[in-house]
Amino acid sequence: MNDSFNSLDFKANLTTTIEQYRQLIKLNPERAELHADLGSLYARQQNWQKAIAAYQQAIKLNPDFAGAYRNLARVLTQTGNQSKAVERWYQALQLEPNWAKAEKHYLLGNTLITHQKIGKAAQCYRQAIKLKPDFLAAYQRLGEILASQGKYRQLITLFRQGVKFNPDNPQFHFGLGNILAAQQQWEQAGAQYRKTIELNQNFAVAYYSWGVVLTQQQKWQKASDNYQKAIALQPNYWEAYHQLGNVLNQLQQWQEAIAAYQNVAQINPSFVPVYLQLGKIFCHLEDYQSALNSYQTALEYTTQSSTLEQQAVALCQEAIAQIPKPTAKDYYQLAKFFRAKSHFKAAIITYQQALKINPRFQSAYIDLQYTPTDPQLLEELIPFYQNIVSEHPNLDVAWGNLGDALSEQGRISEAIDSYRSSSYQRVIKIYPSLASFDWQHKKEQGPNFIIAGAAKGGTSSLYNYLSHHPQILLPHKKELDFFWKHYQKGTDWYLAHFPSISDQPDYLTGEATPNYIRFPVVAERIYQSFPQVKLIFLLRNPVERTISWHYHKVNHGQINSSLTDAIALELKQLENQDVAKLAQAGYRNPDNILGSLYFYQLQPWLELFNREQLLILPSEDLYNNPAQVMEQVFSFLDLPNHPISNYLKVNAGSYQNSDSQLKSTLTNYFQAHNRQLEEHLGIKFNWD
Repeated sequence: MNDSFNSLDFKANLTTTIEQYRQLIKLNPERAELHADLGSLYARQQNWQKAIAAYQQAIKLNPDFAGAYRNLARVLTQTGNQSKAVERWYQALQLEPNWAKAEKHYLLGNTLITHQKIGKAAQCYRQAIKLKPDFLAAYQRLGEILASQGKYRQLITLFRQGVKFNPDNPQFHFGLGNILAAQQQWEQAGAQYRKTIELNQNFAVAYYSWGVVLTQQQKWQKASDNYQKAIALQPNYWEAYHQLGNVLNQLQQWQEAIAAYQNVAQINPSFVPVYLQLGKIFCHLEDYQSALNSYQTALEYTTQSSTLEQQAVALCQEAIAQIPKPTAKDYYQLAKFFRAKSHFKAAIITYQQALKINPRFQSAYIDLQYTPTDPQLLEELIPFYQNIVSEHPNLDVAWGNLGDALSEQGRISEAIDSYRSSSYQRVIKIYPSLASFDWQHKKEQGPNFIIAGAAKGGTSSLYNYLSHHPQILLPHKKELDFFWKHYQKGTDWYLAHFPSISDQPDYLTGEATPNYIRFPVVAERIYQSFPQVKLIFLLRNPVERTISWHYHKVNHGQINSSLTDAIALELKQLENQDVAKLAQAGYRNPDNILGSLYFYQLQPWLELFNREQLLILPSEDLYNNPAQVMEQVFSFLDLPNHPISNYLKVNAGSYQNSDSQLKSTLTNYFQAHNRQLEEHLGIKFNWD
């Protein structure tokens, strides 16, 4: 009760006092103090607008009324008008600078900076320094302003003043040294760094900075000594190691320079220039493999299209060219690395170098088939392949790649001729006796089988095992991707990939494009074109396939995101969307989980084709019992069994094992989908 009465009394008294002041102002309208006092009374009432009007009137009557500016600033702050409040604080402190301590001026300067009032901020810092000559932070902030305005003479004068008033403070000498060094006044900068160290012998950055000055003066040994002192005081000082490496490089102390640079790489692995410098030293020492390793590490950390990336690629190419007798494998390994890091142009050029050394290096041709090629490089690749086939007309894979390049340029009839040459040469290379047969010029019948999915499910291994059967004659490459990517090129283009002799009843042919499973339109196109074809699907544990597909894209330079980030993003995208539609939508990014939703992907195929035309196999059966599964496949194709001595895995992925929590998340996600698939197909996959 008492509190309530006291509050009421206070309000009543305040109202009375305000009325009294209003009466006084009527009698003395020119007295600024009365208006300011009235403003303070309104502020106590939290009647902000009337308070502001009263203070403004006081200022109008007396423009030098510092107290009115201060109180107006407080009220403006209360009403959220920070910009105007800052201005009023500035005006108040300009009128009465000694009213506040140096720290107050400094803080106001910082606030003015945030409001882009640079000139006024500078004045606040100057006042802070005047009130407190050893206020280092104020010197530094004022120095930043002067430097940004290019006022270097004023900047030097400012810090000389700081040194004059603070001769025993090493920070002021150090700051002056930095300014002089930035102006390349090396001797004077060095003198300030020496003084800094005299005052504080444990000042690691001062040793480093003096070392930089000595480096500029080419006083290599003294610079080296200073960098080493900085490192002794601060063992993880990677910048000092880097500069030390540069000095040792100049002194041609190669091993010591290598050690210094390697310390940089250990402390700051993402500092790209150090790998470039290491590579150059290794090249000088003729250790070209170490040089390539260094340049490739640099590329791990560069951003695409950056200057450092371009330098690293060029240095890689220079290093391998310096090897006295580089092999095709040397170039091939480098090209694979370029491709994995999305440096496709450099990869293609480097693959070509491998083929110039060894035109029969088949792996280089295969990689080139799956490396994105821009139109300019196509102009160079076509004559490159034409030259190879003119010198090696029996080289089937070169004919195939020439056909691909011609296809990309829309030269379809020339491409068809190249594919037919490729198919013919491939078959007679494997079975020379077939060269004596009467080959028809054009294949008329469609493929007998298509391995239509799923990607990273063992399709490359299955395709390889099929190639060993004497009655199966395959095209020049595994993935033709006709029914999705190249459908507009026409059926003649597609059939040209297959040997025409496979139209004879004793032989079968087929292809494997594992992404076919993902596109309903592909199922329709195949059914319309070749309704009797047999289709094989390998379905791998969706958790393992999801992870493997992500790393496949990483290793081929298609993406660079982490698995954890990609899965988290895709799970979020799938939360409130129609999974059935998404699973049949084709390519998306990311698409690791979508590509493993087999139930939805198989629906169009099951609806169009007779179940007897589809062979659906667990990939794990092929991995664990290849001979038994291949007997099943040959039976499906109406062929006699043809076991081989060694069932090697082909195109197996390479990646680190994923964490158990991520796998558990994926397992839980796929459980319901797997159960639905098993019930629909009547096949037990045992993936859970």
